[in-house]
Amino acid sequence: MRYQSRTREKELFLKRVKIYAASGAAILLFIGFFSFIFHFPLFTVQNVSVSGNSAVSSATIISAVDAELLRHGGLSGWLGLTNIWSWGGSAQVSGAALKFMPGLSGLEIERNFFSRRVVVKVSERPKTLLWCFTASGSCYWTDQSGRAFSRAVSTSSNASAATSSTSFSLTSIASSTSPEVLDSSRPNIPLLSTTLPAAQYKNLLAVAAFLEKLGFSRPVLYLDNLSYEEVYFKTLDNKKIYFSLLFDPSDDFGAVQSLLKDPAWKNVQYVDLRIQGRIYYK
Repeated sequence: MRYQSRTREKELFLKRVKIYAASGAAILLFIGFFSFIFHFPLFTVQNVSVSGNSAVSSATIISAVDAELLRHGGLSGWLGLTNIWSWGGSAQVSGAALKFMPGLSGLEIERNFFSRRVVVKVSERPKTLLWCFTASGSCYWTDQSGRAFSRAVSTSSNASAATSSTSFSLTSIASSTSPEVLDSSRPNIPLLSTTLPAAQYKNLLAVAAFLEKLGFSRPVLYLDNLSYEEVYFKTLDNKKIYFSLLFDPSDDFGAVQSLLKDPAWKNVQYVDLRIQGRIYYK
């Protein structure tokens, strides 16, 4: 009986060894197969390009994406960025990479296995307003939500207009540059912070559009005190037009247009649109 027990134990031991050996061989074969597939020349990236960018350089974008792919590890760390399989982490990469490139609002990685090319597709934040702080001289580009996303340089401190003090010709303006805000209410704000509450910024954009529709090209708006919730615009002959940031002034367009066409406009000192539905001038 003892002899049969030892024989059975030996058979079980040999069976386990065979199972372990077969499993190990299968694992090695599996690893070898996928290593061959992933390192096969047909998966070598031929080109990495960027589309949709103008303000942020392609080199900067690719460097940021490379760093994030390698930081996340996985296939990127194992295969290296020369393999097209390493470029599948759009969701992981976009959030972190965009923190270092505030000028971008979106990022997506597209792979073409047939041509072995990778395209990093980006969308940039629109340069809606040029916002300058007179105390510090700092300027920023703001996007459609009012976020200061990129440092800038003021290109002008005066507005140009398609009107004079004696005559007015309504024109359709398609300015190639953005309106500007000169903010003397505070010395500066941190990059990536918002310039105004959302509703006020929306009304500020409406004010800029209102002035451009009247014929003033690239208007400069003055913000002297945040607590007043108002801005004003100065014409070339130093007349002021006051606007509230609490509402859209569009309903007053016709009345202001008529006033600008009136010969009496040359004697006007200012126009006040700070009360909704009312127009005052002196």
